[in-house]
Amino acid sequence: GAGAALFHELKAELVPLIARIATATPVDDSPLYARFPIDGQRRLVDEVVAMMGFTPEEWRIDDTVHPFAILVGAGDVRITTRWDEEFWATGLYGAMHECGHGLYESGIAPSLLRTPLGSAESLGMHESQSRMWENMVGRGRPFSGVLAPRVAELAGGDLAGIEAGGLFAAVNRVKPTFIRVE
Repeated sequence: GAGAALFHELKAELVPLIARIATATPVDDSPLYARFPIDGQRRLVDEVVAMMGFTPEEWRIDDTVHPFAILVGAGDVRITTRWDEEFWATGLYGAMHECGHGLYESGIAPSLLRTPLGSAESLGMHESQSRMWENMVGRGRPFSGVLAPRVAELAGGDLAGIEAGGLFAAVNRVKPTFIRVE
């Protein structure tokens, strides 16, 4: 029915697009693989999630293998991320994604909590909010201008000279992978 028609339409557009991307000159994403010490990454993530609305009085961020977010109760949001000194984007964008989930959950009016209206609308809505923060904001050109100087300062080394345009290109490189959280 309608679902089959939708997937047929998507397939007709996506298969040629993926073929063109596969044969295009790859974007330089080497800045994402430059060494970035975890203590600097933690500072960067703390700054970024604070810009998003994370408050240390009501939120908590911890380490994990697979990032997640949970609203424990009104004013108590927990998010997690993971760290990799050789692929620093995983910690930053994982935290932004999970903070997006936390913002959605914490946006539910306290008066509605513990009622049928006091929970997230759907997993689709939840994911749309987290992906908006991670991809539309976090990987957007304007945010790359904010992020690049902080990465340069906090990472130093090979990232000391990173510029917004190069960062924007790197974080938006398209390539096939089986790792869904990257």
